[in-house]
Amino acid sequence: MFRSAGLRRLPARQRGDRDKRDNVTTVTLDIELQEDCRLAQQVAFALSATGYASMRTVEVAAFGGAVFLSGQVPSYYMKQVAQEIAMQVVGVREMNNGIEVIRL
Repeated sequence: MFRSAGLRRLPARQRGDRDKRDNVTTVTLDIELQEDCRLAQQVAFALSATGYASMRTVEVAAFGGAVFLSGQVPSYYMKQVAQEIAMQVVGVREMNNGIEVIRL
């Protein structure tokens, strides 16, 4: 069998082998994911605490401090209220208000 000079096959990583850099990246991503979940929960709680029934149906997602609102509300006023409430939550850096106004 012919083998090229200077090339050698590196051993495959075995299950359970971890590089320190992989571990740090994984931990960092886990922390960021937890922060995003916490932020989304806080915004959802703040919206439902307003007492408006339509605010409880607004869906909230967060990624890197950016909050994404979606769902349907009955007026542009309610859409604006949702945005203002969400912006007051500590940790929100950006806002994407994708809420639709559906007149009943």
